[in-house]
Amino acid sequence: PDKADGEEMGFRVLPVLTKIDIPSARPLEVALAVSDLFGFDPDSILKTSARARIGIKEVLDVICDKVPPPDSLADDDGTILR
Repeated sequence: PDKADGEEMGFRVLPVLTKIDIPSARPLEVALAVSDLFGFDPDSILKTSARARIGIKEVLDVICDKVPPPDSLADDDGTILR
């Protein structure tokens, strides 16, 4: 499976590398490998570390920008949010 397969099935695929703060992390090498394996642009792969507080805001921003809200249900009159 690759990025196109996920998108064909209606999924948004957002590549994120985590734990980039650990000494053995190789973010550039791993981003290139993920790029080759799944077809992502290596520059679009987000690099994060929750412990070091790196890249968390960027991940949330990308989710807000690229993931659409869910469709309304047929019986949803919107009163639950009022």
